[in-house]
Amino acid sequence: MLNITEIAHQYPEYAMGIAFALALIESLPFIGSLIPGMLTMPAIGWLMAQHKIPPFLTFILIIIGAMIGDYIGYYLGFLCRRTAYERAESYHKTHWLEAGKSFVKKYGALSIVIGRFIGPFRSSIPLFAGIFSMHIIPFSLAALPSVLLWAVIHLAPGAMVVWVNFDILKHTHFLINSGLMFVTILLVCATAIAKSILKLPSLSYTLNKLCGKNHIHRENAKTRVFQTLCVLSACICNSLLIQRGGYHDINIRIYQFFSQQSSLMIQISLLQNALCYIPLTLVLTCLISSYLIYTQKTRQAAAFSISVGTTFIICFLIKYTINHPRPEHIAAFLGNQSLPSGHTSLATAFLLTALHQGKKSTASHMITYLFIIITMTTRVLIGAHWFSDVVFGWMIGYLGFLIGQIIINRLHIATIQDVANKYLGLTATVTNAGGIVSHSSIITSYCMIAWLLAYMTNKLSIVPYLLTP
Repeated sequence: MLNITEIAHQYPEYAMGIAFALALIESLPFIGSLIPGMLTMPAIGWLMAQHKIPPFLTFILIIIGAMIGDYIGYYLGFLCRRTAYERAESYHKTHWLEAGKSFVKKYGALSIVIGRFIGPFRSSIPLFAGIFSMHIIPFSLAALPSVLLWAVIHLAPGAMVVWVNFDILKHTHFLINSGLMFVTILLVCATAIAKSILKLPSLSYTLNKLCGKNHIHRENAKTRVFQTLCVLSACICNSLLIQRGGYHDINIRIYQFFSQQSSLMIQISLLQNALCYIPLTLVLTCLISSYLIYTQKTRQAAAFSISVGTTFIICFLIKYTINHPRPEHIAAFLGNQSLPSGHTSLATAFLLTALHQGKKSTASHMITYLFIIITMTTRVLIGAHWFSDVVFGWMIGYLGFLIGQIIINRLHIATIQDVANKYLGLTATVTNAGGIVSHSSIITSYCMIAWLLAYMTNKLSIVPYLLTP
């Protein structure tokens, strides 16, 4: 019989490929239940702990393999969703399909996390998710933390054997940093599947007490409070991780990867950054809020003002309290207030608020998240921030958005309107001005103004961003 564990020990150069293949196969429907992962994966963990294979790269390959297996199962289920019951009847397995349906409907996206650790069920849950048309975004965000947890549990026994034989105290720093990073990822992913998690009775009861029984938007308020607590906890864990130097190696590797950037890439990045220029974002927020108040959309106006304003205050309090250094080549030009990224924070808060107020189509979600990711990438590409800065900036922006939503849910429209009329001197006259100018014209005008302002203030000069020889 083929012994995968012995092959991994005798041929460590093949162990990375074996680890990837095992993770993928274990996640495939039906086949995955036949693979003894708890017997084979510890051998990979043993090789990783002894540095016979690259630990970080191997771990990433395991995660990718498991995610690919999950996506294969999901799409097989999605393709067979119309004929699933007919096929189940032909094999006399309708009870199996009903059990899967009940489990997925009861726990939602959380079923992906729970199901991975339920024996014969573990490889079939992605298939059920596809059959019963779970949305791909909650599925993906639930699959990632479950795969991370699964990999850690399966690799840990082999690694612990090595560490106990040597001195586990030498690895305490690594273990704490890994734990903080895992908890941070888990908390962020929990915000995306909050509605599924809130189906747990004990948690729902606690949040009912916090949100009040008679609140008009109680269900929405519960979700926002839970998401805010998760993101706030993630921010704390992430700040501890940064303070402990947990991002140091990642920051350096990414910085070196972008260190050979061309002048063209820098110029493109600066053009994109000009659209997120902080003073311009604040002015745009004020203009949009004023217009929304003028058209009696006072709740939306307050959402923009509170979310972006809260983000700005939190971001710059942290910036000028910590004074975290930027990359050396840019510090003299931009100063040492690197953490968190202000461009990323305000862009995240502004765009998420805009997305929440408008029509929530798949295209609008994709454009919003893509713009945020591009903003994060370009800030790192030009060397204005470390990778850890933009990640923390995104968290602060998300936190500001959630705080704004909680405050708005607790305010009455009349209260907001009274404040607007009293302090801004604006009337509540309803107008149809919104239809005069198209969205494309507004976006084009904003881009032209942003680039003109950046040119006039010398923000488009690439010279400060070039690495010194």
